[in-house]
Formats: sequence, structure tokens, C-alpha cells
Amino acid sequence: MINYYKDILLTVSITEQDLDCGSLYYQTGSLIIKYCYRTTNRWERIRGILGRGKLSSDSALYINNCDCIHTFFLKTHISAIFLDNENRILEIVNDMKPWRLRFQNNASSAIIVNPEKLKVMNLRKGYLVNWRFDKHLW
Repeated sequence: MINYYKDILLTVSITEQDLDCGSLYYQTGSLIIKYCYRTTNRWERIRGILGRGKLSSDSALYINNCDCIHTFFLKTHISAIFLDNENRILEIVNDMKPWRLRFQNNASSAIIVNPEKLKVMNLRKGYLVNWRFDKHLW
């Protein structure tokens, strides 16, 4: 167990990596992102990409039960894709700067990606995407 954020009053203990690793695909089955990590608990949803460094072009973070994201305490820009219950794209937010907040009505999850990767992904509102499980990371 590792304690994160010892400088704040509430210290939460979690395992080092409590994420599922999978891949993100178009409805047609073609690969979008090879390493798409899905949060598996509340703490990981809250933490998001804090302390993980900049996302590479072939990785993303899939956050379940999420209709609001923020970039507080981040040093880099991010892009986000909001999905509904059927994994249909509701909104695409490109190049979100640090210290910003974004809420999306009717969203059930969000995918955080590298802004450069989003530009070449060719995604549109209404597209259906699928996340497929590969392995559990500890």
C-alpha cells in the first residue's frame, strides 16, 4: 500500500496501480487507442491523471461514472471525450488548458487523451466506441 498526497489532511491508501488495461475501438472494430486504462474504484476516478505525467499518444484514461472533469493541478493540456450509457460520443473537448472545469449533461463516462492524438483520431459526435479488457494491473 502507498499513501498519496501526504500533505493534505485526508490520506487515502490504495495499491500502486488499481487500473484495468484495455484498448479502445471504433464500432467497426478498428483500433483507436492501444493502451486505454479504465479506473476501477472511486479514488482512481478522483485522481484521474494527477501524478501520472503526460499521456503518450497511444494511451488514454477511461473514467467510469463521470460527467465532469477538471485540470486542476495539471501542468499539461488534455483532451476529453464524453460518452453516454451506450458508449456513444456526446461531446469532444479538445486542448483543455490547466485549471479548467468541464461538465457534460447526460454523460456517463469520459476518456482523457493526449491533445495531439485527438486531432488524428477522426472522432465525431454520435460515433460509438468500445473498450475491451486486456489485463488487470495489480
